[in-house]
Amino acid sequence: MCFLLEHKTDLGSEYILFDCGSRKDFWNGSPQTNKMIASNLVGMQVDYGVDEILTSSGFDLENLKSIVWSHWHWDHIGDGSKFPASVDIVVGPGFTAEFAPGWPERLNSPVLASDLRGHRIHEPEFDTSVAGFAAHDYLGDGSFYLLDVPGHALGHICGLARTTPDTFIFMGADACHFAGAFRPTPYLPLPTTHHPAAGTLSEEDADASRTSPFYKVSRVPGTVYIHGDAAQASIDKLRILDAHPGVFICLAHDAALFETLPVYNIDPDQDINDWKKAGYKERLRRDDKVIVWDEGKGFVDETKSLPGVL
Repeated sequence: MCFLLEHKTDLGSEYILFDCGSRKDFWNGSPQTNKMIASNLVGMQVDYGVDEILTSSGFDLENLKSIVWSHWHWDHIGDGSKFPASVDIVVGPGFTAEFAPGWPERLNSPVLASDLRGHRIHEPEFDTSVAGFAAHDYLGDGSFYLLDVPGHALGHICGLARTTPDTFIFMGADACHFAGAFRPTPYLPLPTTHHPAAGTLSEEDADASRTSPFYKVSRVPGTVYIHGDAAQASIDKLRILDAHPGVFICLAHDAALFETLPVYNIDPDQDINDWKKAGYKERLRRDDKVIVWDEGKGFVDETKSLPGVL
């Protein structure tokens, strides 16, 4: 999931695009990117690049101040050559030294030189602290922070955008891939009653299972985290943020977001500034997917809503 941010000033609006999805012609990526895709996916189809989604709705890419790459993976950087040279590319710590100026000039770079060419590559200083993360006040007015959230990939950063005076959306990128990595917690426990799946054993320590996240970061080589300990430490901080009623965590690969939030692809006039009033966070937290086995049909998705289920 990508986010288009509008920052209103006395001189008008300026826009920031946080993450860019995959390029439509993903097969034209760098050799390292092609290797990553081939080793992880059986097949893939990308109908539209994020640039096309924006322009097809009448958005002028010249109005972008910058695009923010949460990290260098192919499904987050899109195709930088599709954006005007006036658009900055904002990257996380270590990106420039490790990957610029891109492939083929930098043979091991996963990023194409054509993605970077003509753009100012802005690697900011993370000189303040927000929610336990090193942070950068990108616009200088407390409306949008970039956070250094290590673990998943070199230079991985997240965004924290102020949506009202006391509410924020945390653009989690790939800090983790499932909300179960930071839920449940003692702050947001599961209900005292539950509905165990047939053929499974309930947790021996029921109280702990109500207040401990479902998943932990694997330290096995080859997982989606290059630094397991750092990733787990980052995710642990998300538990506190998630419990705050004024913070809505949106992970890039959380499919439930697409089923719940209004998206630009369908209605570009909608926004999610009123996420708290609309109840999006609570709706996502309470929706429970129930997968059952049917002798005639196999696995069947019987999604239902159980009060209090994360």
